[in-house]
Amino acid sequence: FAGPAEFGGPAVWTLDAAWERESFGPALVGPDFTVDERTGAALGYSAWAEPWLRVHVRGGADDWVGRGGFGRAGAGIDVRLAGDHLGFSANADTWISTGEQQGFGRLGADAAWTTRGDLRGLVLTVRSGIESVGREAPAMMWPGAGRGTARETLLRAHSLLSDGVVTGRAFDRHLAAGGAEVVYWFPIGSGRRAGGAAFVDVAHTWGSRPGESFADAGIGLRFGSSAREPVLRFDAATGLNNREFALSVGWWIPAAFQ
Repeated sequence: FAGPAEFGGPAVWTLDAAWERESFGPALVGPDFTVDERTGAALGYSAWAEPWLRVHVRGGADDWVGRGGFGRAGAGIDVRLAGDHLGFSANADTWISTGEQQGFGRLGADAAWTTRGDLRGLVLTVRSGIESVGREAPAMMWPGAGRGTARETLLRAHSLLSDGVVTGRAFDRHLAAGGAEVVYWFPIGSGRRAGGAAFVDVAHTWGSRPGESFADAGIGLRFGSSAREPVLRFDAATGLNNREFALSVGWWIPAAFQ
């Protein structure tokens, strides 16, 4: 649930409640098949402190099967510069156990730059980001990269999921990722636009296993109406340092512009 705040400047309150369950293949987070399950709720507040600066604060509680209860708190910022052509976001969250389990934290930062603020003509977008979780964090909180299903970070020739189980190698406690995409946009009527795209995705993971690097390239189609809203993508990608190949479809916008 989200709704406008009744006081101050432009601001939004959010209320989230969720149940999640994820399964992880052997050798990713341990020698055996692993399942994480949690229920939780969180209250958040987001406001534009300046035309170029938005701040977020949030707090809530989670209950993990086999781990017990945790209180959680977090904060973040979004920055827009150069006429909204440059975006930066940073977030920090911490979970504190209500029992005897050790707490953990999560940090993340993203940056993106685009040559245009609208979907017209030739548009180049470059993005980069890093995510990290503490040693005691459940696998459900680990970052990963793939086709945009189990995690948002794109590495489009590699799939994180196999039959609903996280098995992809681009998955660990620390992730650095980035990429570049060029799209030529043209009108198709009724305010809608389509585009042909070429892209490169890169990622590097490390933490619980030896570090591993990935690089993909591909082509695709785009459909959208605004540069500040997710666009519909259809992509075909191949691995540059292996023989991976994948087709994918989804809604996407760089994290720094969300």
